[in-house]
Amino acid sequence: TQSSISHDTWVKLNINAESYDTNNAYDTSTYKFTPAVVGKYYLNATAYIYNDSNIPRRAGIKIYKNGSPITEEWNRIVDGNNLLHEWSISVSTTDNCTSISDYYEVYIYTNNSAGANNGNVSGGERVTFFTGYKLIGA
Repeated sequence: TQSSISHDTWVKLNINAESYDTNNAYDTSTYKFTPAVVGKYYLNATAYIYNDSNIPRRAGIKIYKNGSPITEEWNRIVDGNNLLHEWSISVSTTDNCTSISDYYEVYIYTNNSAGANNGNVSGGERVTFFTGYKLIGA
């Protein structure tokens, strides 16, 4: 679980566990995926976000390559008078890794009605994850 996500700020998604990493490409201390083999890659990230007490308004997720965003997705959370305190947001893309030093990271963003730093990301590989793999033949 990643807690107290800053309001109106892009924050790196801290995924510190792995299910499969056959090439030791993901660093669980820096949260970076460095393929180390050039080629075209499929990348996907999903975060399960919840807000303790305030009405969330927006959430965003971005995949960065070498420190710059390459794709993003936004969700508007407020639904009239309904209080939505939990939601998932996902983003996917393909990218051409042209150097063995290219790296990818995931950032998230939350915004709530009170301006409080109380957004949280639930851990667990089934709800919050970052996937990257090389496309064969591409």
